[in-house]
Amino acid sequence: MNQVCTTFEDLHQLEDAIEFLQRMLVKLAGAPKVLVVEDNDNDYFLMKRSLDKFQCEVTRVTDGEQAIEAIKSKKFDLVFLDQALPKLTGGEVLKETMGWRKDTRVILVTGYMHSPCIPKSLEAGAVMAFAKPISEEVLGLFLTPL
Repeated sequence: MNQVCTTFEDLHQLEDAIEFLQRMLVKLAGAPKVLVVEDNDNDYFLMKRSLDKFQCEVTRVTDGEQAIEAIKSKKFDLVFLDQALPKLTGGEVLKETMGWRKDTRVILVTGYMHSPCIPKSLEAGAVMAFAKPISEEVLGLFLTPL
């Protein structure tokens, strides 16, 4: 059930998304380990401020090659992956990593929700795609303990 969400105007869609996320998340021991793959400093700092409120252990990388290395070297509970990155796109990162990190939940974040790359990234393994900036409420859907 991969979905592209630009707004949550449809309450039923939101309820379905919450139910899906509850199935995808696991109870976490300690702080959630989150990888943020974002090359734009402003977008990163907005997300980081919200993630700090959820007491996440945040790692940041700024390009697709660094993302692959980070995912290879450490198990993350959640990855927020920008689609438009230097060196490799978010879709290319997904294709490379999802073969050996199938348990990693990846949320695609993009400023280009109507890009033809979005459905391909969802097919490659992203759980959902959201337009930037992601609100604190949406982040909470992924990080609220069960």
